Amino acid sequence: MKPYFQYNYPNLTKGQSRTQVAKFLKVSRTSVNKWVHTFLEEDLEGLQEKPRTGRPSFLTPEQQEQLWLRLPKPRDR
Repeated sequence: MKPYFQYNYPNLTKGQSRTQVAKFLKVSRTSVNKWVHTFLEEDLEGLQEKPRTGRPSFLTPEQQEQLWLRLPKPRDR
């Protein structure tokens, strides 16, 4: 699942507008609209991370998870 959703999904299900969600996540409303469209078409499975092109990460998946867990989480507003 996309990191934004992994840690913020409970906050996104409280009936907030797409604009409010975009401000909360500090992303564009266009991104939120794309995510909602994907969710409506493919359910939560459509929001899973997909393989990316480009140079592979220097970090192993375990290291990436450790890094993600150590990064500060957005505060509730």
